Amino acid sequence: MTDLRFPDTQGYADLATLVRRARQADPEAAVRLQAVDRVLRVWIGVLPGHGLFADGAAIGVRGIELAAPAHPEGSLDIVCASGALADRFARDGAAATTLSVPPASVYAAWSGSRPGVGGWTSAGTVTPGRLLVAARDGIAEIAEGVGGRSAGAVAVEELRRRVWGRAVDGEVPAGAAFAAYVLGFVREDDPPVAVFRAGRWVRLGTRLGHVVARP
Repeated sequence: MTDLRFPDTQGYADLATLVRRARQADPEAAVRLQAVDRVLRVWIGVLPGHGLFADGAAIGVRGIELAAPAHPEGSLDIVCASGALADRFARDGAAATTLSVPPASVYAAWSGSRPGVGGWTSAGTVTPGRLLVAARDGIAEIAEGVGGRSAGAVAVEELRRRVWGRAVDGEVPAGAAFAAYVLGFVREDDPPVAVFRAGRWVRLGTRLGHVVARP
């Protein structure tokens, strides 16, 4: 079993908070943990997307410092069920600094098709307020569309795809705004958020983390 050791309780708590927030949007969210030396890169699926290439996916990305290289090989790359991680957080408690990574890997289409670290080109900026409005309006529209009447799973999924697939200021899919909002990566008083593109993928760069999305 691989252990991830954090320098203090804050690093462990940051990971637990990211997973908790993502599970509010998708209880079945998958989390990719990539650790190299003393850096843990967390990829967390807020919108899983659909199809072989995960069209419509929106994934939060954040780096967290480790106290020591991942045990025992010095590196780690695994896709975990967020529920399995949540169970460990509940068991370990608020004072924990070491996470025992769940041994079972799960499938997530976005994990296999996600963009690389390099190759991004600038596509301007978007204001935090615009992202927050898009996220909140989308949540309200979906709630209105499925509330108060019977809606089949296919109809609900189609509504979500339509809402989160809309463009914000021409470049950013509303699903990326939703992911940034859910994970707490964007706030009203933040500076303009940088937007980047790499092929079909769009990336938002904020002070607290990144969101990559595939329209």
